[in-house]
Amino acid sequence: MMAKPQDRDARKRRLLDAVRASVQRDGEVPGIRRFGQEVGEARHVWQGQLWASWGDFLREAGLTPGEMMQPVPEGELLAHLAALTRSLGRFPSHPQLKFAGSERPDFPSEKTFRTRFGAQADMLDRLRSWVAEKPDYADVAAILAATSTRPGSPRPKRGDDEAAAPGLLLSDSLVPPAVDCLPALAAGDEDIERQCAARGLTPSVELEKRVGLAFRLLGLDVEELGQGAGRVADGVARFRPGRWALVYDAKVRRGGFSMGTEDRKFREYIERHGQELERDGVAAIYFAVVSGSFDPSDVAKAREVVRLTKAKAFALIEAAALRALVELKLRTRLLDGGEALERLLARSDVVDLNAVRALEREA
Repeated sequence: MMAKPQDRDARKRRLLDAVRASVQRDGEVPGIRRFGQEVGEARHVWQGQLWASWGDFLREAGLTPGEMMQPVPEGELLAHLAALTRSLGRFPSHPQLKFAGSERPDFPSEKTFRTRFGAQADMLDRLRSWVAEKPDYADVAAILAATSTRPGSPRPKRGDDEAAAPGLLLSDSLVPPAVDCLPALAAGDEDIERQCAARGLTPSVELEKRVGLAFRLLGLDVEELGQGAGRVADGVARFRPGRWALVYDAKVRRGGFSMGTEDRKFREYIERHGQELERDGVAAIYFAVVSGSFDPSDVAKAREVVRLTKAKAFALIEAAALRALVELKLRTRLLDGGEALERLLARSDVVDLNAVRALEREA
């Protein structure tokens, strides 16, 4: 059915407003791939559906491809960082910065902080220096004083008579730390990978384990496979009351996951595990890849995998969205019973933070 003119115009206005807000926030014009992931739209929107080309879209927004804008002042960035530290009760991780940037239009992107300040430890040191000169941020200074100087290093020991540090209290998030780091781990974050190396851990293995933990927290019965188990998926997560199961694979990728020729391997996973699941009485089988971000053009490949296999859907789940689902599960009863979660997995599409928020609005 053809979209109504008013719906089309509203959609165009939303995207034009979003790209202008992105430029104001980050100080540069985004590329089509990154912007598409941010707003949850596929490339064809700017290549024939609403505009003839990406350049036409930018020109209508009053922008030029590759244009650099006046960067956000450092003091403004640090004020945002201090405010987020205060609201969380702790110095934010990269995933928390990314989530804040996606939730609040006025909040700079995680990339902006990294570009300006570098690694998380350098960002922490700069914020400490900034708040030390501002009495209004004494509470933030106290939180930062209780934060380890370098990621992965032990916290300073407290004497028996010393009061508990404010940075250890009143976090708003219910997500366990083992899952909280999922987005950074999936995106190949350098700080996270250094911590893995220091502890003798393999990032890809850690991602598999923590994705499995996230699915357990969502109420699924998880069988971890993965490393050392031969040519199999990383795991199978069953929801036995609803007689459905999710076969999943987790991928660490800097710059986002691109399917390439891996669709053949995924078809093999579905065939192999699908037979076992059917024998076990599973009526609906879904497949998913979990990674930091995805190329929207892979949605077509995912749908082709579904056409050629017994999977009912192939979801491309962003790690930040999986983390948000855990938060939703722990805060509300929306995901109890499994129906809402199954609806989300039953679409062969990218599952991002927008999809999780839409699910929440439906309730």
